[in-house]
Order: sequence, then C-alpha cells, then structure tokens
Amino acid sequence: SSSSSSSSPTAMADVDDEHLTAAEIRARIAEQVAMIGTLQEEAVTADRDIAEASERQRLRRELDEKRSMVANFGALVRHKQSYCRKIDADVASGPGAPDDLSLLPPTKKKRAPSSSLAKSTISYASDVVK
Repeated sequence: SSSSSSSSPTAMADVDDEHLTAAEIRARIAEQVAMIGTLQEEAVTADRDIAEASERQRLRRELDEKRSMVANFGALVRHKQSYCRKIDADVASGPGAPDDLSLLPPTKKKRAPSSSLAKSTISYASDVVK
C-alpha cells in the first residue's frame, strides 16, 4: 500500500512521513500552516506591490503626456515668436494683411544716424554755395 500512495502523482507526502509519530506529523502540519500564513501575507504584499507598480506606470504615462504637451506648446510659442519677428521685419504679413507682401505699403527707411545726416547737410550746403 505504501508503494501505491508514493507512486501516485497527487501524493505529496514525503517518504519519511510514513514513519513519523502522530506528534511529529502534527508538528509538520503546524509548520505547513505557518508557511501558509507567511505565504498569504507575502501574496497580500505582492498584490500591494503590483498595485503600486501599476500606479507608478500610470503616472509615468501621464508625465510623458505632460512632457509632450510642454514640448508641443513650447514649439508653438517659438513658432509664433518667430512669426512675430518676421512680421516686424516685413518678411511675413500679419493677420488681416494682404498675403502678397508687395501689396503692403512701403516701409519707412530707418533714419540715418545724426552724424551722417550732418555730413550730407554740409555736402548739400557746399554744393549750393558753389
């Protein structure tokens, strides 16, 4: 009978269990019950760890999304700032202006510095005197 129970795939008893006293078997049962309790606690801890890891993963995805939004808004702002500079430089037309820059009124030339203005005035005055 011992060979049939030890050869059965469902038999989990150690070969030595057959030679144990009732007290020794009770002690092994108590060890197994303690191990079950420990493993149940570890399973609860593992479930908590899984939930925390899942939350960290969700937060990383949210952080990635926010970083992407920051990058997109940053690019949009840089584009608009560049567009503003182009409008100021008359390289682009602003909203509501004609699309063809040749239709824009001519821009005033920048005033010459006062030193060159004085030289041109003196040159003109000397030409008039001649």
